Amino acid sequence: MGITVPLKGKLMRSGSESNRHSEIARRTRAIQSGNILSKKKVIAAHERYIRERQARWKERITLQRAVHKLQREAAAALLKDNPSLRSASEAVRKLMRRNPKNKITYPSCPAVQPRISAGSILTVLTPPYWNIWVSAAPPDSTGSANSNAGTFGSSATGDGSWNTGYGGIAGAYWPISDSPMGHFRPYIRFDYSWLDTSNLDTAHTDGYIHAAVYDFNSSGNLSVWPPAEQTVTVWQDGTGWVDAHTGNDSGVWAGVIDVAFPLTPGHAYALWMWSEAHADDGGLNWPAWSLAEAAIGATCPFLVVEESQT
Repeated sequence: MGITVPLKGKLMRSGSESNRHSEIARRTRAIQSGNILSKKKVIAAHERYIRERQARWKERITLQRAVHKLQREAAAALLKDNPSLRSASEAVRKLMRRNPKNKITYPSCPAVQPRISAGSILTVLTPPYWNIWVSAAPPDSTGSANSNAGTFGSSATGDGSWNTGYGGIAGAYWPISDSPMGHFRPYIRFDYSWLDTSNLDTAHTDGYIHAAVYDFNSSGNLSVWPPAEQTVTVWQDGTGWVDAHTGNDSGVWAGVIDVAFPLTPGHAYALWMWSEAHADDGGLNWPAWSLAEAAIGATCPFLVVEESQT
């Protein structure tokens, strides 16, 4: 569709294929380098965005805690004079205590070389990526990110509360044309596993893959708010009364992610990808109990940025 960035004639004629790819990769990285982006400012902007998203949950968290309290009281009354039901509930509760927590795993993907193509300008960026970020409160949530491997993931267990784990990686991009629009398209595959189970109490678990573009001006300061963003919902599930659900898969394609954003000459762009694993439950305390767990691990072997007229 396009042509690759020209190389020196001698290399094109006589260089080996691996040397040619190495030279393309070197030149791509040289073009896509600059010094106006601050990792500290980029992470601060991203954490601001996460805090604003979390603020919308406060009402839901307050309601859920009130519901758990009422369900425990109702369960105590129900089980008080029902020995057989109480015995069955306790047996299942002990079984769930022995259940191993879901672990983060990552799909393998083929290696890709960075490059830039002409036409609508396409830049392919590959690991090592520019930045990483995790946000989690062990032991009930975890986050991981590896810029060299291009992997990111997170996990969460309710444990009688409301817990969320995040893990993400970011690329850095500098426009090389005066095109008005950019398109951020990461190629992401992921593994996931989750469960929620209830015994007279409720449990919920969610998993997401997010992608967002943060715009910084020539002074290195945030220029646009909120960032352009796209979310892939991997799962959303809940249980209540006496119920149990679970799900898992590996090597799943996240689908077409295309975050469109305005391009401004002299600006720099942080390209974030991150996972969100959420779990909330009533805990495994007697008499009513519930359990929720979530884990998601993603691999991004390459991402594409297109500079275009639309």
